[in-house]
Amino acid sequence: MSDNLQHSYEQILAVLLEMGYPREGDGRHFATTAERCAQALRTMVIPASEMQEEMTKLVSKGFPSPNGEMVVVLNVAANSICPHHLLPVLYDVSVGYLPRKAEDDGYIMLGLSKLPRLVKLLAKQPLCQEAYAQAVADAIHHGFGSLGVAVHTRGLHTCMTCRGVEGEHSVAIVNALRGPFFDKPSARAEFFSMVASGKPRI
Repeated sequence: MSDNLQHSYEQILAVLLEMGYPREGDGRHFATTAERCAQALRTMVIPASEMQEEMTKLVSKGFPSPNGEMVVVLNVAANSICPHHLLPVLYDVSVGYLPRKAEDDGYIMLGLSKLPRLVKLLAKQPLCQEAYAQAVADAIHHGFGSLGVAVHTRGLHTCMTCRGVEGEHSVAIVNALRGPFFDKPSARAEFFSMVASGKPRI
């Protein structure tokens, strides 16, 4: 796979060559570009065969708690690439969930660090923003078994800022709601009031 990936980037460099780049004297800057691009892609994307395993590790264990109230983590920074142009997408993600009901009278909660780790993990695949928001929600709701989950994503897509409409300040917002966050306006309003109090990076 590594050789094929590097060869693909060499073909992209051939297109630049047809456009007159690199200019005379700049060739040294492009000498290892294909190799570096291949390495960068392997850093930004986790193989699909490993994604499910890593996600399961994050949501398979929790700890008992008497508290069944909403847990919210705001403004998690995550980086991804879009599936259409393979250009970077910068995300700011806020997640709220209701803990899973335990077999006794209590609840099971995820460790607090698991939420940002899950958000960052699931971003390391070429997904459109709509699918990404759904993936985070499903991992917590179905994978962990929460009673409800809300995911708020803000995405800065460089495929829009650097090409096409060149919308420099355009931010896409996509939500995914499960359980009471979808069914009950009061739960939804409580979550989004917390989101409004955050400080998104984009």
